[in-house]
Amino acid sequence: MIELVERLKFKSSDPKVTRDQMKIFIQQEFKKVQKVIADEEQKALHLVDIQEAMATAHVTEILADIQSHMDRLMTQMAQAKEQLDTS
Repeated sequence: MIELVERLKFKSSDPKVTRDQMKIFIQQEFKKVQKVIADEEQKALHLVDIQEAMATAHVTEILADIQSHMDRLMTQMAQAKEQLDTS
């Protein structure tokens, strides 16, 4: 932004620059700024998507671990029940 202000000051101090040229220059400079902002917005949104995907993957991994533990416990319970039934 500081660079933009400096360029605008420099351009506006040039007596050869017409009003129409100044308008065009300002529009071009602000289009550049808008592009930078849009690019940064896209990067930020992409980071949010990555964070969400990582969180989802982590939850999926935890759920798989829980399911594995439950399966082992169910097997152990079935074995214990079988031992009690035979006793």
